[in-house]
Amino acid sequence: MSRIAFRCILNIRSCSTVTSKFDIRFTTPADREQLDILLKRGFHEGENLIKMLDLTYEEMKPVYDKILSNKFTINNSLCAVNNYNGEICATIIFKLLTRGNNYKNYVDESEEEYFKRVVNGNDKLKKCFDIQEKCCEDVWKVFPNDINSIWKTFMLAVLPEYRNMKLASLIMKSREKLCPERFPDLYGDIADCTTLASVKIQNNCGYKNYSKVPYSYIGLPPAPDGSDSVIGNYKILPHYYENKVTE
Repeated sequence: MSRIAFRCILNIRSCSTVTSKFDIRFTTPADREQLDILLKRGFHEGENLIKMLDLTYEEMKPVYDKILSNKFTINNSLCAVNNYNGEICATIIFKLLTRGNNYKNYVDESEEEYFKRVVNGNDKLKKCFDIQEKCCEDVWKVFPNDINSIWKTFMLAVLPEYRNMKLASLIMKSREKLCPERFPDLYGDIADCTTLASVKIQNNCGYKNYSKVPYSYIGLPPAPDGSDSVIGNYKILPHYYENKVTE
């Protein structure tokens, strides 16, 4: 057997092992308790900005609660579930951005005002919001005029005991099949990356950079993992081009 063929067999077995252990599905309101735990242990405790700004979980919890109370987010984010014990071990939390009228019913008009109240008087939270808002300025400039609504990858979380199992990549690749089936006219995605690991995962999935805001913008040094900026990434999803061919 050739080395190439042998390597292919190993890769197939590796993929089938991962997918047989984990089911990728959309989140539901019934997942709320597990998602709370996942965001605390799999996101908050390891996220660069949060650690460098020394934001406590108690300071961030109102933000997490508001995000998960969004109707679109809680029903349309993706999670990886351990098939042996039913534990949600990884998630990608999505929001929806729109410049049209198709999805206005999913937009929480009170969210922006709520976040303004939360960050009021908390300089650390304000810095966290400021740099991320700066990163996604003029995001629509990278999308064609006929794309009016997109996904926003808001948070990527993996429980510590499930890391190094390629779950983030598995969810990222699964979303390109699952998400268009549910919302066929959401053709793009944007994400703000604060770790080198998340940038690498997205680059491997075909994302491109559209903005970069250095941590020095809010008076921070480079992070311990070597990253020195919040990176804004975007992708026009494959089914956009597939639909163009059939038009």
